[in-house]
Amino acid sequence: MTPSTTLANAIGFGNSASELWGADNESTGFSLMRFTIDREGITQTGGPWPGLMPIFRNRFQVSHGLLYLKNTWVVDPGAKAFAGRFTRLEAPDKWTVFGPDNDGGMLFTRGPKPFLQYYVPAARQDWWDAVELITGLRHDDPSMADIVHRLQTTPGIPTATLDRALKMLASQPESAEVFDRRVIVPLASPSASPEDYRQAIRNAREALKRSPHNKLYLVCVALGHYRLGEYREGLALLSSKPGDYSLEHSVLALLKYRTGESEEARWHLKAARDYYDRYGRQTGERRILEEAEETIRNPR
Repeated sequence: MTPSTTLANAIGFGNSASELWGADNESTGFSLMRFTIDREGITQTGGPWPGLMPIFRNRFQVSHGLLYLKNTWVVDPGAKAFAGRFTRLEAPDKWTVFGPDNDGGMLFTRGPKPFLQYYVPAARQDWWDAVELITGLRHDDPSMADIVHRLQTTPGIPTATLDRALKMLASQPESAEVFDRRVIVPLASPSASPEDYRQAIRNAREALKRSPHNKLYLVCVALGHYRLGEYREGLALLSSKPGDYSLEHSVLALLKYRTGESEEARWHLKAARDYYDRYGRQTGERRILEEAEETIRNPR
C-alpha cells in the first residue's frame, strides 16, 4: 500500500518494479505523485504535481513511460505535462478487443459494447493502418484463420502494416458467434457426416491454440471424438477436474456411458442438468444435454 500520509488513491507501476505513480482522483487537487519501492517500503519521492490527473475517480494505466487516463488523456510524468489524447475507434459489435503489445503505441479498454481506444504516436502509423485493415476484413464475421488468409492473399498491403496486423491477430480468440458456427453447430448434431465432425475438431483445435486455457474448446474436441466413436480419446482429454458448466458434464456423461462407466455417467448427467437449469443459455448446450439424457435413460 502507499504511505498513510499520501493523497494517492489510484496507483500504477512505472518503468521498473521500484517505481510507482499515484494519482489523487478524489479531490480537486487532481495531483500526480511519484513513489519509490525498496526494502524499507514505499516512499514518496516526487510531487504532488497538481492538475495533471483531472476528473474524479479517473483511473490510469502506465505504458512506456506514459500514463493513459480513463478520460483518454495521456500524461508524460517525466515532463509533468500532457502528451496528447487517445484516438478512439468504435469497433463492430462482433469484435474482439486487441490486447496491449510490448512494442508500444496502443492501449485498450472494454465497455458495455466492445470498443478500442488507441494512443498512436505518429511514428507508429503502422498500428493504425493495421487496425483499419483488420476492421475492414471483418465485415462478414469470418474466422481468425479466414482473416489471416485474406491478409496474406490481398495484394498491395505494405509490409509493415501486414506484419503488424498478423501480430495483432496471432493471439486473438475466435468470436463466440464464429466458434458456434464452425464448431458447436456441427457437433451438436448427431447426424452430421464424419468429415463435418473432423473439420469441427480441427476448428476447435485451432481455437485452442489461440486460447490454450479455454476449457470449452477442449470439451468440444472431446465431443468430436465422441461423435466419431473414439470414446477413450475423448475421455483422455478431460482427465482433469470438470468445471461448473453443463456442456462438459454432458460430454463426460456420454463418454463415460459408452466406456461402460454407467454410475459415473449418471452422476455427470445429473450435474449437467443442475448446471444447465442454473446457468444454461445456449441452444447447442441444451441439445447435447438432452441427447445425453435420452441416451443414458433410454438406451437402445
